[in-house]
Amino acid sequence: MSFLDSIGFRVTTVADDKTQTAPEDMFLVELTDDYELAFWAKRFGVSKVRLAEAVRRVGTNAAAVEAELKRRE
Repeated sequence: MSFLDSIGFRVTTVADDKTQTAPEDMFLVELTDDYELAFWAKRFGVSKVRLAEAVRRVGTNAAAVEAELKRRE
C-alpha cells in the first residue's frame, strides 16, 4: 500500500521518469510519484500528510496549495 492509499488519497499513476527530482510542471502539485511528493513537502516545509490534505482541499494549483498551507499554520 502506498503512502497516498494509506491516507485515502486516490490517484491514477502513469509511467514516469524516475531520475527526475523536481516536477516538470512547477505550477501543479502532483502527488502521483514519490519524488514529486517529497519535492513539494520539502518546498513548502510540511509533512506529506499535511500536503496531501491541502491538495485535497484546494486542488493541485501550487499557489492555491501554498496559500492554504500558510492559512492553516
